[in-house]
Amino acid sequence: MAPDVSIVIPVFNRQAQAESALRSALAQEGCQIEVLLVDDASPVAFSVPGDLLGDPRIRLIRSECNGGPAVTRNIGIRAALGEWIAFLDSDDRFLPGKLARQLAISNRTSPLDVIATGFAYARRATGQEQRLVPVETADLKTFCAGCWHCPGSTALIHRTAFDRVGLLDERLRRLEDLEWFIRLGLRGGRLRVAQDILAWIDVDANASIENVDRAANVIAADYLCSTSPLPKGPCRWNLAAYLALEQGAARMKRSGPVAAFPHLLKSWLAVPRTTLHLRKWWGPLRS
Repeated sequence: MAPDVSIVIPVFNRQAQAESALRSALAQEGCQIEVLLVDDASPVAFSVPGDLLGDPRIRLIRSECNGGPAVTRNIGIRAALGEWIAFLDSDDRFLPGKLARQLAISNRTSPLDVIATGFAYARRATGQEQRLVPVETADLKTFCAGCWHCPGSTALIHRTAFDRVGLLDERLRRLEDLEWFIRLGLRGGRLRVAQDILAWIDVDANASIENVDRAANVIAADYLCSTSPLPKGPCRWNLAAYLALEQGAARMKRSGPVAAFPHLLKSWLAVPRTTLHLRKWWGPLRS
């Protein structure tokens, strides 16, 4: 019998963290799952822990060359047998009941509805924990304004959505989620949210400036050009502001505020505002 959900875990050089992600996926109850670990040509190949060898729910796929997150996720999508696809980054974890809670609301969704969840994280520098519940949206302007509302490890996506929207853009090693959600929004897709904290997210990885710049340039060429499928006005303004913000953030982490300032200024000029974020992304926690 085919699984209900195929969980795709891209892995590159994170044996211990990926083991933790794998165990959190296998601990999900209330549905039939398979877990596809896609090793993105790690120098030391990922190995399934000894106590999990022989678990029929686990499939390990190894790429011969490093392609990045979009390529690795697409390999998992193509190999998946489940009706639903869930992504789990190798440094994140599902919390108990995540998939069951999402599937419980899936009968009120369309195939182009992505079901996200609330999530928690702690900043390494301070240890301060935050718990956030994204707002629901069907607004193309929102999909153009960033992906804070749906980290990859919270999304549950019906495989029909990939048939209609397409796979992730393999030219991108960053911002591939942003680009996919723009295409989803252009086709009338919607973000639904299970109003519970159901994933633990690692948010402190430093992004390569080169990868961010390359992705920003590709996305700008596709969506901020004269032949863009985006309507003129707020959608394009939001996208331009967010791309510049991502470029500034990458420089802030590596080189500091002086290097980041030109890109942050460009972001504010595209969408004048009094906050870092382009909008309030998160609603109240459910009591």
